Amino acid sequence: MSNIREKIEEVKKAAKKSRRINNILWFFVVGLVGLAFYLAYIASLATERAIEQEQIALYTATRNDSLMTVAVDSKQKILAVIEEADSDLWEQAKKANSVDSYSFYLKVTEGKKRNEEVKKAINELFDDEGYVQLVDSNGRTKFFEEKVKSDLGDFYVALQDRNVNTGVIGHSDFPRAGDKRGFSIKKGQAVKVLQEFQSGNSLWAKIGFKNR
Repeated sequence: MSNIREKIEEVKKAAKKSRRINNILWFFVVGLVGLAFYLAYIASLATERAIEQEQIALYTATRNDSLMTVAVDSKQKILAVIEEADSDLWEQAKKANSVDSYSFYLKVTEGKKRNEEVKKAINELFDDEGYVQLVDSNGRTKFFEEKVKSDLGDFYVALQDRNVNTGVIGHSDFPRAGDKRGFSIKKGQAVKVLQEFQSGNSLWAKIGFKNR
């Protein structure tokens, strides 16, 4: 009888132990399942975040491409307007064909274009050469007044009609200086001073001019 009871107690203990093990295993399985769901949720969020970042990057790249296209188009339009304005200014300068018009063109365009063309046009305005008296021997009476001084040269305007000479009268370097027949400067006419000479108290200059 005693043996039977002992057997029954052992069976009860084994059953109780088995239930404990089953409970532990159940909680462990539930924990693993919960962890699996959590990890799946985290992975889903990461995937959604990656897709969102990819869409943002694609949108940004597309927008940047659009902005770049707009910027290039705008630059080309601005350059076209500048080119057209430059052409108009140049045509107006050539039409006026004067020191003032070419100087104004260079000032507005800052000499970035057509610099050589401007120099050529200026030289054609003063393709004759001769000598004139700028200031009388009294040192006070001026026959010419300075008009423009720039990289293109020094330009004076005649205050009265003046004859053009072959050299500087009274200067030792020009012993045969005299009137250059058929050449004269009219009042208000611009000349380009190429070189200045002192002759006594008077001031002379070698000039470029257009004979009229």
